[in-house]
Order: sequence, then structure tokens, then C-alpha cells
Amino acid sequence: MPSSDPRSGKDRRAAERRAAPLSTKLRPPTSKAEGPNPKDLQGKKKISLTKISSIALLHCAHAMMDGAKKYDPYNWRAKDITASIYVDAAKRHFDAWFEGEELADDSKAHHLGHAMACAAILLDAQETGGLIDDRPVTDRSRGAYGRVMKRLALIEQEKAILELQKKEIEEQRKEAVRARRRKARARRPKARSTSA
Repeated sequence: MPSSDPRSGKDRRAAERRAAPLSTKLRPPTSKAEGPNPKDLQGKKKISLTKISSIALLHCAHAMMDGAKKYDPYNWRAKDITASIYVDAAKRHFDAWFEGEELADDSKAHHLGHAMACAAILLDAQETGGLIDDRPVTDRSRGAYGRVMKRLALIEQEKAILELQKKEIEEQRKEAVRARRRKARARRPKARSTSA
């Protein structure tokens, strides 16, 4: 009895192979490497780009697209940029976000995306030699921020320790008062009950 499939047996088998799930066609991979894959060994030595949030990158790119429309793409590479201008802009975006504003009025891009874009442009300009570095840094002031931050952190830590010690002393005082009251109650004669 002739098959209802007009194709020949060879064509039919080829069609069945194409329709089969991919997993039946795959063979397990093999490697001549002992232990981890050799690409893994090299890749672990490089900067991992998967450690930055893709969502944050989207917001940064959205802000960069706005900047590209206004000023041209990669304009900071065509002409040098001034550091303080971008620091000011980033601070304004951080402050606006911190005060509860999510999106910039003009671009409708996220304020934090704009702040990231400012930082990205500063880094790119610094690494490519296009940064006019007008930071108010002198030999005396270099590293002062970090030193002050550490000193203030120690002061805050000491204040927290003193506050904890005060609480412990107060708790000990309260416990001593409670103990005296318990002792006084224990010394009081118990009232005798009169029964008829």
C-alpha cells in the first residue's frame, strides 16, 4: 500500500530529523583541557562586565542618547571637557533624585542615569586625555577628603560606643533598683489572712 506522504523515504527521514527537538541532535562538548575550560582560566583574569547592573546601563544609555541629540554623540571626545561642569551636573541630578524627583523634566531620562552619564564622560575624558582638570587639588589637599572621612568615622564610632555604654550603665542602674525592690518586698512580713 503506497504511503500517504508523497515524499520519498529519504526526504521523509530528513524532514523528521529537522522536526526533532534540538536536544536529540546535540552531542556533549569535549575539551582537551585538564580541569576548567582554558577560556575560563583566561577570562577570570579580566574585568567582569557582568558585575554592572544592566538596568543601570539602560538608564545611563537613555541619558546619553539625550545628550547625543543635544550636543552630538561623543562630543566630549571632539572637544575637551571641564571636570567641574560635569561634577556640578552630576550633583544636581543626584540632589534632584534625592529630593524625590525621578525623571529630568527636559529629557524624561532618570536622574541617576544622567549622573551615571556624567561620571562615564568624566572617566572617558580622563582616560583619553580630553579632561580639563580644574579640581581644586593641591599637594596639601590631596587625600584630605579620605583622611577627614576616616577621622569623622572614628568620632562617630566613639560616640556610638559611648552611647551604648550609657545605655548599659542605665540598664544596670534600673536592674539594681528592681533588685532592691524585690529584696525589700521579700523582707516585708506577709499579711496574715483571718479565716472564720
